[in-house]
Amino acid sequence: MGTLGIKEAVAEGRVKQHIFLPSGRQVWTVVGRKAEHWVDPHRGYCTCPAYYFGGPAGMCYHIKCQGYANSTSNFDTIKFRDDEFGGFVTGLVDDTLTAE
Repeated sequence: MGTLGIKEAVAEGRVKQHIFLPSGRQVWTVVGRKAEHWVDPHRGYCTCPAYYFGGPAGMCYHIKCQGYANSTSNFDTIKFRDDEFGGFVTGLVDDTLTAE
């Protein structure tokens, strides 16, 4: 599960809920060692390489962090305007693609 435990990652504020207003659209991210990964808890999806190559789908470290953070209500919520969504997603994708 990596060197940083799930509880520690959550305690350090690495799980973030991004809410876009007025639509209420939500994007969850988890800051990892090399990148900030987009997590979709409803679909059991993560943008990290481990999601694709590390074992059963939905079992990566980032999805587990988001689930634990949500169950304990211990996450940061950041609000954006709806017109910022495109730039936000572009930044997330760029971050994921440039992570080594």
